[in-house]
Amino acid sequence: MRTRTKRLKIWTMILGCVLCFGFLPRNIKATTGNVYNCEIARTYEHPVTGKIEDSGGSSSKTTGQGMVEGVIASKGLLEVTDSGEYYLTFKMSLIDQTSKYSFWVQKRGASGFQAQSVTEIGTGKDNNGTTKDYRIKLPSQDSIVRCSMYVEPMGRNVIFYFYPGNYTATEQTTAQKEVTTQTQETTKTQETTQTQETTQTQETTKTEDETLNNAQGLSLSTAPKTTTKKKTSSEKSVGTWIMIITISITISGLILLGVAAAIVYYYRKNWEKWGGDQDEYDEVYKEEN
Repeated sequence: MRTRTKRLKIWTMILGCVLCFGFLPRNIKATTGNVYNCEIARTYEHPVTGKIEDSGGSSSKTTGQGMVEGVIASKGLLEVTDSGEYYLTFKMSLIDQTSKYSFWVQKRGASGFQAQSVTEIGTGKDNNGTTKDYRIKLPSQDSIVRCSMYVEPMGRNVIFYFYPGNYTATEQTTAQKEVTTQTQETTKTQETTQTQETTQTQETTKTEDETLNNAQGLSLSTAPKTTTKKKTSSEKSVGTWIMIITISITISGLILLGVAAAIVYYYRKNWEKWGGDQDEYDEVYKEEN
């Protein structure tokens, strides 16, 4: 019992450690280093080569440019960490009419793009409906972001570009406060989830211990029943012996009765013979006298 309980406690500690490491924030970095307000340039064509990858082509440039400016907000936030990493926070609109977002990043002047995931850090509303704030890692402060998304009204994917620029060093701005607050709230939520998971694990361990105790109590409670069964067997043995003795006495009585009956029958059969001899003896006795 003690060995199993000890093992359950050890596994609980291991699970707690796994949960701790599992819920550590991965993509959201601490807002250390420098933070800059920035403008975000949005373009339907590649800002360096001028190439249009979208299937609408050059004929849709005007419409495409208007759409891009309606999707990506013109203001953003660039974080430069102490370790030299760059993170761009940007806002996307028209969320209710778009889906299937994919992002790639490219250092300006490089030949290709690299796929990059984003972290959703907030939601909101504007005149076009739902908005979402995303955070993406950049290879440098002079980087280009390529975006592909599915536009519901058009029924197809659209490809466009945007990039940060015109950086302004500032103190904690409203945008930065939002990012910091959202990061703290995310961390707090993760810690709360971790605490709940640990509590559930402890409750599970307690339940298992109680189950083991109940099982042990059940085993002990069955002992008297076994003794009772043994007593019943003994009682059955005594009853059997009583029955055997009773039958033996009965049979012995019957035998004795049979013998007595035989003796009576024997005397009755020979009674007249024995009585006749007595009469003859009496007659002889009278004649002599």
